[in-house]
Amino acid sequence: MPRTTPAALALLAILPLGACSEDEPEQAPPPLSSSYLESLEEETSPKRLAARAPEPPAENADDEPEDTTADDAAVEDEPERDLREARTSRSTLGKTRDRARSLRNEMSGGATTGSPIADTGFDEMWIETRGLHWDVPEPWLIAIPTGDIKGELVVEHDIGNGQILFYVAETDAVRALQQVGRTFTDDLGAPQRPRPTKADIAGRTVHRISTDGTFSDPNDRSTNDKPFWALRAAAIEIDDETSVVVLFRGPEDTVKQNAARWDAMIEGMTTR
Repeated sequence: MPRTTPAALALLAILPLGACSEDEPEQAPPPLSSSYLESLEEETSPKRLAARAPEPPAENADDEPEDTTADDAAVEDEPERDLREARTSRSTLGKTRDRARSLRNEMSGGATTGSPIADTGFDEMWIETRGLHWDVPEPWLIAIPTGDIKGELVVEHDIGNGQILFYVAETDAVRALQQVGRTFTDDLGAPQRPRPTKADIAGRTVHRISTDGTFSDPNDRSTNDKPFWALRAAAIEIDDETSVVVLFRGPEDTVKQNAARWDAMIEGMTTR
């Protein structure tokens, strides 16, 4: 019997193992981990992207949508409501034109006022003092009154502007009108003494005068006398020692051409 060497024994031990390895089916490698792909798919999913998008600012339930209807209406009404803006020129040509009108008014002997035209609208054209109310006819303008004057109107006219003043006189109505009438003189330089008429308007006794001549401003002797002027004035009795005076003065043609509007304003007086 041949002698078995240690090397042969080792070879015999290996051969069965090799045979067994060849007979057994080859095992498939373990599946690759898909955690990375799943994680990437999850991160790029529409839900996750939508969740990462910045959230819009929260809306307050109490906040109401801004209503611009009133603003639009105000813009549309602006040319009518803002009289001073509509008549104040910004361009050089417009300012030159306005200055020419002012010079023409001064040269023609029209009434002048240092008061700016009031910023008001046609639906707010009224004067009120001591509980008496007058609606101002178009196209007369309201000026901002100063001092003791309670109201002032400007009556524009190409011939020369007229002026209407409202003020309170600390005297009875008849005497107040006498003082106003004496600011006008006749051709000989004598003070005018117009005879007043009396009527009842809105439950108040109203005295009225009308005259013409040369006007001399008793409050400003530095100004030149203004010939060919006319006067319309009314005094409303408040009590025995107080009256409200409304006077309209200016170039004769300006006053006479606006006489109907003047009468309508005075006779349309109401009490508040």
